[in-house]
Amino acid sequence: MSGNDLGKGETVVFRPVRLLSVVSAFSAILVIATVGIAVGLGAEVRANFTPLQTITLLIFVAFIVVLIMALGLSYGRAERDGFAWRNGIRTHRVEWSEIRGLVFRSGDPWAYLLVESPNALSDEPRRIAVMAIQSTDRASAHDKADRLRGLIAERR
Repeated sequence: MSGNDLGKGETVVFRPVRLLSVVSAFSAILVIATVGIAVGLGAEVRANFTPLQTITLLIFVAFIVVLIMALGLSYGRAERDGFAWRNGIRTHRVEWSEIRGLVFRSGDPWAYLLVESPNALSDEPRRIAVMAIQSTDRASAHDKADRLRGLIAERR
């Protein structure tokens, strides 16, 4: 699929593959360990926990799972009229004309989108992380960054 497909209503999606695998495995291990510990404690020990304590523990585990899965489910979506991406729980959206470039150097944990500054006094672009393109994906991450650079060049 070339960048020109975006004009036909196509969308190009970028996702952090390894991060999603790691956080999914960690979430599963956390839930299994929590259940395993609860079962392993035995009925006598479990009876000493109040409903409030049990609910607090479940909320804590759920909060951790939701938070790390939000990071793993980060994405970048190139559409006909702009680029949208989610880093954890925050979603960003810019038009192609607002994008000055993409930075993804060796040693960077993820790519950074250079976006026009909303401050009229500053000519420096804002540098915003795009966690959908992560260095942990190795060569695939560089391919994604090159693909997004090509889309930016075509759409500006």
